[in-house]
Amino acid sequence: MALQTGREPPPIWRVQKALLQKFSPEIKDGQRQFCATSNYLGYFGDAKMCYQRLYVKFLENVNKKDYVRVCSRKPWHRAGLALRRQSLTKQVQSIQSQNQSRVERDDRDKERQKEKEMQEQRARGKEREREHREKIERELRERERREEKEKQEREYKEKEKIMRERERKQREFRGTERDIDRMNEQKGREEREREENNSEREQMEKREEKQEQELRERLRQETEQKEKEQKEKGERREILKQQKEMREKQSEQKGRERRDVEKEKRQGKDSSLEILRVKEEKRGEKNKISKDRAKPPPKKRKKWLKEVPSSSSESDSSRPSDDEGPVWGGISIRAMREMFKSYVEMLVSTALDPDMIQALEDTDDELYLPPMRKIDSLLSEQKKRLLRRINMSVQHQEVLHMYPKMTADPLESGAVRVHLGGEGYSRKTLSRVKKSVPKQQDIKLSIETCRLYSLYHSLHHYKYHTFLHCKKETDNIEQAAEDPGQEEVVQQCMANQGWLEKLFSSFVELLTFGAKA
Repeated sequence: MALQTGREPPPIWRVQKALLQKFSPEIKDGQRQFCATSNYLGYFGDAKMCYQRLYVKFLENVNKKDYVRVCSRKPWHRAGLALRRQSLTKQVQSIQSQNQSRVERDDRDKERQKEKEMQEQRARGKEREREHREKIERELRERERREEKEKQEREYKEKEKIMRERERKQREFRGTERDIDRMNEQKGREEREREENNSEREQMEKREEKQEQELRERLRQETEQKEKEQKEKGERREILKQQKEMREKQSEQKGRERRDVEKEKRQGKDSSLEILRVKEEKRGEKNKISKDRAKPPPKKRKKWLKEVPSSSSESDSSRPSDDEGPVWGGISIRAMREMFKSYVEMLVSTALDPDMIQALEDTDDELYLPPMRKIDSLLSEQKKRLLRRINMSVQHQEVLHMYPKMTADPLESGAVRVHLGGEGYSRKTLSRVKKSVPKQQDIKLSIETCRLYSLYHSLHHYKYHTFLHCKKETDNIEQAAEDPGQEEVVQQCMANQGWLEKLFSSFVELLTFGAKA
């Protein structure tokens, strides 16, 4: 029943007098089999009444193990054997009839399989015979083709032999004519080779002459270019020399004017003392009300009033300007203004000629280099003082040095987002650098820190920003005039007092902010 329903069957037992052998169920090659696994001793007389007898067929013995298969009927018949139970006769008959029908069906399948195999064998035999016939026919055709080809080759060789014999005979007759023709052909070939060599030699000579001409032309252009550059450098040095002489003359003239003014002041000092004494006598006669209404002089002019005493009206009319007060590093405003004019004039010349600063340093110029170095030192001192106050990281300092442009956008949180960008430039020559600069950087700062960072950025890039203003002014002058000279452009820029005053005021304002910070 377990085999018919597909369930796992129980083990079966083989009984040999007092020996019991156990066969466990297994599946091998898709079929259910039983393998001998264990042996036991001991057997009860009535134990075999509790089991059902089965018929098995021994299949094989592998590794000292017997493999059997359960059969539905006896593998062979014993005549004297009586049935154990009369109630099992009908079941055995039905099982036998089923087994007989299954055996008949297996026999028919085997016969059908044998017939199919026989048909396949006959078909394979016919195929082999047909292939053998085709092979024989191919060999016969190839043999015929080879014989025909050999025959054609023999005929062709015979014809060639006959033709060679005929040609040999003809050569014997025409030997002299051929020799003459060969000699003529050889002479013509030699003449043609000679002509080709001559033409090639002429072409080579022409190419060499052309290359020599090109080389001479290139050398001439290079020498002209060098002479032109030397001439331009000489003209530049002449211009610098003339400007230096002009500046010296102007400084001498201003010194003479200053000395004349001081002389006039010393001469007018005695007369001013007498006038002051007379006016003081008149002022003592006035009442106290007029004294109360009189306004005191400004506080910053008390020193000047002590040095040059005069009336209140004279102090109002001849009020000293800011040029006479000392500023950064003991430099007066007047000296600072003159120094700044030389600084701007040098930047204007650099905007017209990018090699200007390098030429000044090569010649160790005494007119433009000292003002430039002095202003650069003032800016560097302001930067150092500012760095001592703010706690700036090295990364932020490098970013501020790298980018000449700086903008700020306020945020909702009260902080400021700073955008840094622009093209890189050389700090020495102020010309743009072609090396790749990283993309624009953004920094988030507080408002006070942003103000200090902006001041530091303006101090560091002040020279380049002023150079850009000078470049813009020179471009406007060159566009307005038709091909103006370099000296004329410099003179027009320095004659624009409003533009110079604007640059100077921004410079003083920057230094003032740096000092306050």
